[in-house]
Amino acid sequence: MQTIIHITDLHHSVPGTALGEASKAFVSLAATQLRDMKQRGELGWNPILLFTGDIVQMGGGADDTEYKGFHDRVLKPLVQALDIKIQDVVIVPGNHEIDTRASHAEQFLTPEQNPKPTDIHEDLRRKLSGFFHFVQKTGIKSVTRDDPRRVDIEINNTHFNILNGLVGIYSVKTDFHEDMGSGFFIPSELANMLTDIPPKSVVCMHHPLNWYTPKTRLALKAAFANAKCRLITGHEHSYGISEIDEGSRKFIHIQGPAAGTAQMNVGMNIIHLSPSDFAVGVRRVQYEVGQSHLKTTEIPDTQIFPTTATKYLTTNTRILFDVARTADVSRKLAAEILDIFNQHMSCKVEIS
Repeated sequence: MQTIIHITDLHHSVPGTALGEASKAFVSLAATQLRDMKQRGELGWNPILLFTGDIVQMGGGADDTEYKGFHDRVLKPLVQALDIKIQDVVIVPGNHEIDTRASHAEQFLTPEQNPKPTDIHEDLRRKLSGFFHFVQKTGIKSVTRDDPRRVDIEINNTHFNILNGLVGIYSVKTDFHEDMGSGFFIPSELANMLTDIPPKSVVCMHHPLNWYTPKTRLALKAAFANAKCRLITGHEHSYGISEIDEGSRKFIHIQGPAAGTAQMNVGMNIIHLSPSDFAVGVRRVQYEVGQSHLKTTEIPDTQIFPTTATKYLTTNTRILFDVARTADVSRKLAAEILDIFNQHMSCKVEIS
């Protein structure tokens, strides 16, 4: 069972600023919490760290210091706490990664312009030059300058489909909702997604579907439902999990709260993926104002979708947790337990 640590909208900034101090406080608490959960076996053996955009407050060019600060003050402590490699980190760019100095509002594409794929790629390369330099330098899994729109990757036998929806959307206007309904994918992109997304993929985007044009929104829903995807987004700074019906097919949508602002609902998601179908279990990790720790949903209170998978996910998650928590169990006995477990699962669990 694969676990994803989902963090979004951290808005990391330089030390001394309100956002810089807020993200620093969250990362410090999150690193301690995740280290303890990993040691207790609640995150499995090799969790994946996923950021769904707005990792910095104001993205810039290749020399931007906010990306370096994000790497040193956010990524390093979290990767160390989880005991994972940088190759186990996935990042989707958000509107705050856009370099507004290099790309002005009048340059942004619209569907009425009938842009070609080359126009879209050039638009994204101009907007996200600093972000692309950052991911190339660090080796983080993400869209790149060569593939700025969509990237398919696989980590720990879990397929990720990273979609960059920052065409038509930029969200740097005064009114937060002024961009809603302006994001779009062109017909050829949508046609490819309808046939190319592998079943049970984890689709990662920054903006939820309501931020796209009606035509794009309907096509994305059809593509995600056709592949029974798990869609993970950010941007709206709120928790959420829902099962979305699209005709006879469904997909699951998980939203994450802001991680580094001075708002309420600051936190992250712990997502458990079922290996045999598209079911998910989500535990909320939330910061309580005035407290020196993050409050995590208890294992029995994990939100599970679809609800028909409740017995399956809770039973097998408990087995994993119980095996990992038994510190004095012999490796031979642990191997026997896991052998029985693996006989009833469509995945392979090993003792490291």
